[in-house]
Amino acid sequence: MFSGRHNLQQDENGAVFIDRDGKQFRHILNWLRDGKVPTLLEDSVYEELLREAEYYQLVGLMDGVQDVLNKNKGEEDKPCPDLTRAGVIDKYLKNLQGLDLSGLDLSCLDLSGMDFTYAYVRNTIFSDANFSDAKFTGAYAEGAIFDNAELNVMQILLELLLWVLVFKVQIYVGQV
Repeated sequence: MFSGRHNLQQDENGAVFIDRDGKQFRHILNWLRDGKVPTLLEDSVYEELLREAEYYQLVGLMDGVQDVLNKNKGEEDKPCPDLTRAGVIDKYLKNLQGLDLSGLDLSCLDLSGMDFTYAYVRNTIFSDANFSDAKFTGAYAEGAIFDNAELNVMQILLELLLWVLVFKVQIYVGQV
């Protein structure tokens, strides 16, 4: 919110004016107080709340609202993605280095040989995907779901372990 991305207007006392619809702000304020996503709202209200959470860059609220919307829409039981999306990834995106793919549903795709080096795949769904010869060096994969995925587990674990060791050495050297 205050990162410089938004053009914020201040009055003579330094108070910031935020030109947003206030309907969802009570939900945002309550979430800031207790960390709980409101329940029993209509999907349209959740969608408005999601837009506001994105505007204010409240990642935890965004994740919580998206989880509710996914549950309401029955996303857990949906079939594997269509071939059009798989075809696009397969033909055009072999190199996914450094991309932010967080929150995407990439389940059931053939991602063999893909390079996810330093990719941000937080909360990405990779269920039933094929990762033969895929590279995950330095990838940030907190909350990623790999249910029934075909993995070269040792290679991926070694790459992630190597990245963690290098990262810790860099932090240690930086503190000396």
